[in-house]
Amino acid sequence: MDPLELHQPNSTAPSLAPAQVPYDRLLGTWRVVASTLPLWKNKRDVTITYTRIDGEEETTFDDLVKFSKQSAKIGSSQWEVKGVDRRGKGWLKISTSHWQLLGYSLSPSSPAATSDAPEWVVTYFSSTLFTPAGLDVYARTPTALSDDFVDDIVRKLEEMGGEVGQPVQNGGMFRIPHLEGNKA
Repeated sequence: MDPLELHQPNSTAPSLAPAQVPYDRLLGTWRVVASTLPLWKNKRDVTITYTRIDGEEETTFDDLVKFSKQSAKIGSSQWEVKGVDRRGKGWLKISTSHWQLLGYSLSPSSPAATSDAPEWVVTYFSSTLFTPAGLDVYARTPTALSDDFVDDIVRKLEEMGGEVGQPVQNGGMFRIPHLEGNKA
C-alpha cells in the first residue's frame, strides 16, 4: 500500500481484498493511538490483541481489549474485554459492530526484508444500538506515529467525506494517552 492509502468502508480496492490483506501480520498487540469513539475519551493505555482461532477462517480472530481509566494510577488494574471479530449470533447481532480495515502499513513478512516505516492500521466500526460509528488508528507502539502523521490521516479522512469524514471533523478524532510506554 502507499504510505497513506485510505479507503471508504466497503471499498473494492485491491489492497483491501481478503486475498490481499496479510491477516497474519495483523495478529499481536496494537495500541489504539487515536479514535473518534466516545468510549475511549476518558481512557488510556488502550490495546487490542488479535489472536488466531484454530479451525476458523483467517478473517476471524479473537480480540482482547485492555484499557485503564485516565484517572487510574499507573500499575493499577486494567479493564479487559474479550471478543471474537466476526458476525454475532442470536441476540448478539443487535450489538455487533461491523469492523473493516480502511488502510494499513505492515512490516514485511520476510525476516530478511526490512522497513523503517512504522506499522499502522486505520479501522472503521459501523454503529450499533449502543455505540456510534467510529474510527480507530492503531500502531504497534504508542510513539510510532507522530502527531503530524495522525494529522495527515485525519486530513485524508476529512477529504474523503461521507461516513469516514464526518466523525473526524471539528476535532472528532482525538489522541489516546499511553503512559505505560512501549510495554505490551
